[in-house]
Amino acid sequence: MKSLYKKAILAAVILPLTFSTVYAKQGNKGKRGGAPLQSMLALVDLTAEQQTTIDTIIQDYRDAKVKPDNKSDYRQQMQSLITADTFDTAEAKSLIESKDTLRQTHQLNKMKMTYDVYHVLTDEQQEKMDLLFAQYEQKMDRRGQGKKNNQ
Repeated sequence: MKSLYKKAILAAVILPLTFSTVYAKQGNKGKRGGAPLQSMLALVDLTAEQQTTIDTIIQDYRDAKVKPDNKSDYRQQMQSLITADTFDTAEAKSLIESKDTLRQTHQLNKMKMTYDVYHVLTDEQQEKMDLLFAQYEQKMDRRGQGKKNNQ
């Protein structure tokens, strides 16, 4: 009984440390805004077929990515609103909505891509990804709390 209890405690301590250590080493190498999904996938043992399928999904996402017509147009329009004699609220809202629509499209496509990648994985790999997603969320929560506390 004591042996089983010791093994359970040992597993409860070592397992999270193992994942967090490997995740930290395989992370996005200090790059801000890196690709967390690809870092997580590196920790999941993918077959060659899965890797090929996932690469295709990611490439399709990149190819279909909607790019803004012209970033400088947005900045110029924003600047003209700011420097105008009177502030045109309707024009400002329209400009913001166009930016929000593009952001929403990106977010939707990214979620679809992640969904497609997740469903290529086996049940065991999905369980591991669930753990990695949870660790990533905790990391992001801690990062956000630091900013809130500093304000």
